[in-house]
Parts: sequence; structure tokens; C-alpha cells
Amino acid sequence: MIVTVAIGVALSVGFAQYPIPMLLSVAALMLVGYYLFLNPKWNLFATILLMSTLMLPFMAIQSTGTTIFLAVGLSLSGAISVGIFALMHVYLPEREETYQSHKAVELSDAFRWFSALRALIIAFPVVCVFFVFQISEALLSMIFIALLSLMITGEKSVKLSVFLLISNAIGGVIAIIVFGFLALVPNIGFYTLFIALLAIFLGQKMYTESAKAPIYATALNTALVLIGTTLMSSGVIDEKMWIRLGLLALVAVYMVVAAFFIETREWKVLKFEGEMMASK
Repeated sequence: MIVTVAIGVALSVGFAQYPIPMLLSVAALMLVGYYLFLNPKWNLFATILLMSTLMLPFMAIQSTGTTIFLAVGLSLSGAISVGIFALMHVYLPEREETYQSHKAVELSDAFRWFSALRALIIAFPVVCVFFVFQISEALLSMIFIALLSLMITGEKSVKLSVFLLISNAIGGVIAIIVFGFLALVPNIGFYTLFIALLAIFLGQKMYTESAKAPIYATALNTALVLIGTTLMSSGVIDEKMWIRLGLLALVAVYMVVAAFFIETREWKVLKFEGEMMASK
């Protein structure tokens, strides 16, 4: 967490006033992040690297001070999360169970670089549009595309798009219901207790209904984001939900079109080089 945030801050401070070098640097770090992501040992590092690379330079264009504030917040939240995770496992340890683990399939460096380049081609045009036009209201949509572009295929893009829309719609409905209760009792203690009960309920669903766990997890994240941003901005939560769903619909359309477009290209040079490197 600290290393990735430091990389994002260095990029933000060094190239905040130079858009073209900044975008080139963002592209290079995204390519490295995608490459590392395909190694299970580097999943977490690569995920946070992609988030820091996109969020911090984006905010630096508006204000360097905001970038530093956000970087400190990311680092502290990461440290607190790890601390709470460790503490909970000390006092509520999990049962020790023996099971036959599956050996992860090792991917060749050629395939990892090829997949990383393919993901960059899908995500980077959107990143450029967001950076140039400073579309801060849809920052999460940009991050969605960047994180999901590595696993997109034509068939998967359709299923993934439907999943995102359904899970976020569920989260939006939950957020509206929760916000209605919070409006009746505007008290921080009640707010904390209510959110804790919501997290316990959805967390229990994640474990007991493992097939639907991604839907519950995404719905919880959506609800928390909508509630948090509404409370901070004193806005209307149902408007924010429709805006979020609309942006996700645009993301879904783009992912489907980009995936099918790339799959219909021949990529002769890249495939030839990839096969040669794999054979070596």
C-alpha cells in the first residue's frame, strides 16, 4: 500500500503540469500493473498500483494538495484495514481445515506481456478521455474499466456488464432504504450501528451463498459509496444512484464493443512474436 501510493504521488508531483509525459507514464505503469496482476503473488500490489496510478495523478491535475491528502488517506485506510483484519483473526480465529489446494497455472512471460498490452489498448483510451476532460463524477467508472479490462473477452464482457448493472442496482436500492432510516434518526451512533448491521447481514450472505458472493460484495460497496458521497455532499441519493447506473451502462457498452472489436482483429505481429517468445 505504501509503495504503490508513493509511486502515485511521485508521478503526480513530477508530471502534474505536463499532461503528455504524465499520460505516457500512466500508460507505462498500467502496463506493468497488468503484467504483475497475472502473477498470483502480485495480485494485491498490482491492484493497488493501478488504483494509485489512476486516482492520484487524476486528482493532481486539479490540486496537488488534494492528491497528498488522498494518498495519506489511502495509506492510513490500508494500515487500519490490515490491523483490524489481524486483530479479528486473533480473537476470532478460523477453523484449521486441511484441503488439497490446486496448483496455480504458471503463465509464460510472453503471454503475460501480450495480455497486459491487450488490456492497456482497451483501457487507455478511456483513461485519456477522463484525464483530458476531467470527468471527476465518473472516476469509479474509469477505475472499473481499468481493473476489468484484463479479463475481458467478447462473451465475458456481456456477462460482466449484466453483473455490474444488477449488483449496482441492488446496492442502490439498499442505499436508498438505509438512507431513509438514517434520515429519521440523524445520529452518528445510529448510523454506525445501522451500517454495521448491514455489513454483518450481507457478509453472512457472502459466506452462506458463495455463488452469489460477488453480487453481495458489489452491492455492499455500492451502498457504502452512495451513502458516503450523499452524506458528504448533501445531495439526493436516488439521483446519484441513477447517475451511477447510467455511467456503468456506458462502461458496459464500451467493454462489450471494445472486447468484440479487439477479438475481430488479427493481431498478426503480436501473435507471431508471442509464439516465438513462448517457444524459446
